[in-house]
Amino acid sequence: MKLVDALPHVVNDLKGALLQIGRGDIVDQLAEVSVERWTYDDMADATYIYVGSLRSLNEVDLNIIGGRHGETVSLYDELGMNIDLDNHRRIAGVEILEGRHIADQLAAIAV
Repeated sequence: MKLVDALPHVVNDLKGALLQIGRGDIVDQLAEVSVERWTYDDMADATYIYVGSLRSLNEVDLNIIGGRHGETVSLYDELGMNIDLDNHRRIAGVEILEGRHIADQLAAIAV
C-alpha cells in the first residue's frame, strides 16, 4: 500500500514541512513510496515506517555502489518526524516520534 493512501495526513504534513525547509526535492517521492513494514518502539514511543521506492537502481548502482544510509532529514522541530534517505536520495524510511497512534492506524489498515 502506498504511504499516501495509508496515512494521507502524515504525507500532507511532511510535504508542507519539507517545502518550508527548502527540501522540495523529496516531496514528489512521498506520493510514490509504498509501506513495506513498520515497527513500534514502546520505550521510545516511536514508529518507524520502512518504505520502498518506485525508483529502481541500475546494475552499477545496485552491485558496485550499493544501497546504504545517505542522509536523515530532520523535521523534529516542525513535526516530530525524521525522513531517512539512502545514498541515492530515495526515501528509505520515516520515523515518527510519539508515534503510537500511527502504529495503531497502520495495524488497523493491515487487518
